[in-house]
Amino acid sequence: MTPSELLNLAWSYPLFEALYGRRSRRFGLGFEMREGPFCYKSARTPVPLSEIEEALLVGAGAGFSGLALWDLPTPAPYRRRSGRTFPTTRPGGHTALFFTNDEGLYVLDANVTASKLREIETPDERTKLLEAYRAQRRELRRGRLDIPRRIPPMSGHDLWDSNRPGSTLFLPVCDVSASLISLIAQFVDPALRRYAPAGGGMNIVDDRHGYRPAGTERWLKDGFLDTEGMLPLSIVERQACYYVFSEPAAICQNMFLATEALGLGGWKHCGFLSLEILKRMGFRIVAANGGATFGNPVGLDGVGRNTAWHFFGMWIFVLNGLAVDVVHPQRERFANS
Repeated sequence: MTPSELLNLAWSYPLFEALYGRRSRRFGLGFEMREGPFCYKSARTPVPLSEIEEALLVGAGAGFSGLALWDLPTPAPYRRRSGRTFPTTRPGGHTALFFTNDEGLYVLDANVTASKLREIETPDERTKLLEAYRAQRRELRRGRLDIPRRIPPMSGHDLWDSNRPGSTLFLPVCDVSASLISLIAQFVDPALRRYAPAGGGMNIVDDRHGYRPAGTERWLKDGFLDTEGMLPLSIVERQACYYVFSEPAAICQNMFLATEALGLGGWKHCGFLSLEILKRMGFRIVAANGGATFGNPVGLDGVGRNTAWHFFGMWIFVLNGLAVDVVHPQRERFANS
């Protein structure tokens, strides 16, 4: 099938057919299941996804859909940043999509300017999806990301099938810091017309340390913040996570539905402990409390126009989020077992 034929097939596939036909199909060409009543070894050679297949999956999960108008009572201060195929609380979202295959480890650069209201309107414009994939994909290193095939970091039920030769593993990573900073601004600054009352911003206090001001004494004294309007920092942190954790869920679900349209096998899972994986991806880890606790991933140098992806205390890589493995499925697997 040619790239244009696959693009047209994906665009014409019925949404509700994908929703109600959606199933995990884990057994790829070249795979082997060594345990349980369905033990089976494929006689086929693993077949990696083609460029157009990966482009369609990336485009479905984290594609660039055109100018977002942000229909709110107050104008959004965003100029021509592209909307995404997943719902976000800021242009580009708080989530970076990493993925690895036999050839390398990649990240999708989200800094895209929209050219018009709807980026892809006609059949002739569908090739923009492939063009965007080529333009925005950044190679971080050659070769498949080496994830130790042991427990941890993997879950036991994923040892046999995840990140195998021929597969592409998609890994959304969230920037919780940006979400938290944005929320703090909305809670303390009435001019943003979000959560802060007109009479003064919320008084965010550190409830883990006796409800002391969270570095806000100066603004309490000058009346910018309302001393009586106390808001525990732990609630703001949880709210920041609620905001951002919806993004990888939507990204992975979009990709999973796209596997149905493309005839691919795939499964969405939470099969990793994050910290070791992030280390192997190249994230810098900073130990908290003098090294007495697990460290926090605080950045990946060189990602996103020579900046770093920063994290605050928590991260989402699979601990509270999702990953998607995609393969060419061996369709006769159960018939021959």
